[in-house]
Amino acid sequence: MIDAIPLPASRPRASLVIVDDDESCGISLADYLRHHGYAAKVFTCGRQALRYLRNHAVDLVITDLYMPDFDGIELIRACRSLNPRPRLLVMTGGMPDLLKAARFLGASGTLLKPVKPDRLLKTLEELTVAGSITAPMQACR
Repeated sequence: MIDAIPLPASRPRASLVIVDDDESCGISLADYLRHHGYAAKVFTCGRQALRYLRNHAVDLVITDLYMPDFDGIELIRACRSLNPRPRLLVMTGGMPDLLKAARFLGASGTLLKPVKPDRLLKTLEELTVAGSITAPMQACR
């Protein structure tokens, strides 16, 4: 687990876990999302993230698909047994057909990399407001 910048003092919009084998990419994403009010933990391995998720409730998992050892598809399958079950956002620079498979297996949302920042924030808002564990009620539209 890698923590980037400290969390803001106010209550976060939602709690996120970011899983990407590219450590710098995961940290950059976490920093950006923390700047926009989200709490984020970064993992470079799906197995590490799953161990964390078994003991911590989070609103959303953002995962890459292509990772060595334990990929995003395996993480999606494993997350189906968690209670509470987090929503899953899959991002990949790979083939769009794999995003369809991720949706079929239980991903709540998918994005093809590179992702525009405003599109990412809009998708996160949509996925975390409905059924969020930690997002405040005022966030509802």
